[in-house]
Amino acid sequence: MTFITLRRGTNVGKEHLGAWFSEAAERAGLFDCTAHGIRKAAARRLAEAGATVNQLMAIFGWTRPDMAIKYTREASKKHMAAEAIGGLVRNETENVYSLTAILGEGTTAETRVLSIS
Repeated sequence: MTFITLRRGTNVGKEHLGAWFSEAAERAGLFDCTAHGIRKAAARRLAEAGATVNQLMAIFGWTRPDMAIKYTREASKKHMAAEAIGGLVRNETENVYSLTAILGEGTTAETRVLSIS
């Protein structure tokens, strides 16, 4: 299925489209922006948002699952790492007490002795 065609109605090849995109990005002051980079960023963001291998294949027109698996695997690692760090932070802050909750609003630590057992 072709979405982008030349005025003559012929398909635009990916090399032609990539060159056109890079030139347009440079004219807009966006250097080092490529069509490939945009596709890669989109695939990464979709995978991190929970897109499946089949969904990525459908969106990007991949006929083999290799690339989609790569992006979903990386997204899964990032998600698992974030969950693990979140658990560590929760464990580290579980036993922290709020002096405001214990002493009351406006109380200063110098005016009262506090014993927490």
